[in-house]
Amino acid sequence: NEYCEYRGEKADRRFWASAFAGSKEQSKLIIGRLHVKIIEAAHLPAADLGGTSDPYCVIMLTGCTKNGKSWQENERWMQKERTKTKKKELNPQFLHETSLSVYRHDMMLRIEVYDEDQQSADDLLGIVQLPLYEMAEVGVLNRWWKLDVQTGFTAPDAALHLIVNYDVSALGEAMSMLWIEPPL
Repeated sequence: NEYCEYRGEKADRRFWASAFAGSKEQSKLIIGRLHVKIIEAAHLPAADLGGTSDPYCVIMLTGCTKNGKSWQENERWMQKERTKTKKKELNPQFLHETSLSVYRHDMMLRIEVYDEDQQSADDLLGIVQLPLYEMAEVGVLNRWWKLDVQTGFTAPDAALHLIVNYDVSALGEAMSMLWIEPPL
């Protein structure tokens, strides 16, 4: 059971009390919501023999411990969602929208772009990573982000067009810096 509200008097009282609560209570608190819309990609690398790719995106909210160890796949705070595959495209329009709960100040939005393969494992084409602390109180960001293209592919201009809005409680974000490490 979690507390979905992160704004207002009740939420503020919970955030103040969270510094003295244990990790079980802290893990119930949501400090904000991240709204992400993947509009399109451009200049993706060709991964298939025909000179195209069958791209899709995996949207993740993930993070690391204070020691730099990545959260595990089964970590409760890690959220994952996948777009539809766009066949034979290097400039696909995804128009995929999602809203994710934010539990800690140190979470990271990670979008991985894959080429879907029928006969083998899907190929990771590239990654965009955005630390949420850089987006706090910025408002709506509507821009292109450069894709970090993976080794073995060439696409120097590959990018993702995203609209991102991080709505966060400043108090919740500050208090989450004091919280106990997430269990691994």
